[in-house]
Amino acid sequence: MRLFQLFFFCTGLYGMLCLHHPDPALAHGIDYRLIDDTRAVAVSFFYADGQPMSYAETMVFGPENTDIEYQNGRTDQQGRFAFYPETPGAWRVVVNDGMGHRAEGIITVKAPSTKDGKSDAEGGGDQPTTHPRVQAESHEHSHTGLKLIAGLSLIGNLCFAGLYFKNRRSG
Repeated sequence: MRLFQLFFFCTGLYGMLCLHHPDPALAHGIDYRLIDDTRAVAVSFFYADGQPMSYAETMVFGPENTDIEYQNGRTDQQGRFAFYPETPGAWRVVVNDGMGHRAEGIITVKAPSTKDGKSDAEGGGDQPTTHPRVQAESHEHSHTGLKLIAGLSLIGNLCFAGLYFKNRRSG
């Protein structure tokens, strides 16, 4: 009977420590990586007096479909917005601050060049294309559930080991 009381006491103590220092909830083990790529396009929008269009609604339309947006979002505090075009052509970026100010920009994205300097459209398709360098950085997160199980297992094993050695000395 004393064994179970000690085990539940230790488990409760561990639970209180976990609640005092909780880890962030991780749904599906999310990671991220930094993409350092020259194909990304960053655009800055600002008013006539030079002030940035902060947090303005932004929509990007691709060259294939000018009616349905390819991407949407908001500019950052400095009026910047970035997107990653998939195909060459004229990309339209529309920014609206919701107070009657609207800006539209046309970004021309060229086809990737080959080693001989020609684009695929110019007949350089037989040569391998050059790809921009991508620097990836990944951060792995351990799951909170696994930490909880490991902690409870450690407490239980320590309790059982203590009771084993205590009963061994008395017997």
